[in-house]
Amino acid sequence: MNAIIRNGIFGARVGFRAVDFVCCKLNKGKDWFLLRVAERIPCWISPNLLSGIRIGFAGLIIIILINFRYTGRWVSWLFILSVVTDLIDGPIARARNCISQKGAFLDRLGDKLLVCSLIIATLWHRDKFLVAAIVGSEIISLAIAIAAIRRYVPAHSNWLGKWKMGAQSVGIMILLFFPQQIEVAVPIIWVALGLGIASLGTHFMEYVWSNKKGS
Repeated sequence: MNAIIRNGIFGARVGFRAVDFVCCKLNKGKDWFLLRVAERIPCWISPNLLSGIRIGFAGLIIIILINFRYTGRWVSWLFILSVVTDLIDGPIARARNCISQKGAFLDRLGDKLLVCSLIIATLWHRDKFLVAAIVGSEIISLAIAIAAIRRYVPAHSNWLGKWKMGAQSVGIMILLFFPQQIEVAVPIIWVALGLGIASLGTHFMEYVWSNKKGS
């Protein structure tokens, strides 16, 4: 039995590393392509403007939720447009060498507001506890980011956060475009929540360590 467990753990690690390796290669290819695209975008379209647009889309989703009953089509379009702005704002910042703490914070704020509004839109009727847990974790994550920025600690995403965002995006896309597959989407979002909590712990420890070094 112990041998089976060890082999299972070993196989899971190998599989995870293989998937992570493929994802890293795909991510590098995506970054190369988006940097080429970013070079052709007009100068007046700034990364912070795109983050602001994404924040506005999150607000629009909330307004639609409050005032309209049938929201699937509009919310789906806002999600697609938000994904486009999220994909391109980072490459624009790197192409123009204008990466800043403010820009990183606005990008993170836009992501979290969008995720929270979409999770509420798609899951509130199904699992209020899961929705509350996700929104709470995103608020805590944002609070840690604000505290880190005030201490001049560089804001960055770790591999746990990237996998969390990936799982979250997959779950939300299933809920938006294939709502009949909610039984598939909910476990994926639970996994994303677990990854997010682990990422939170890592960021918190980094912030505590930076406080110790700074004191």
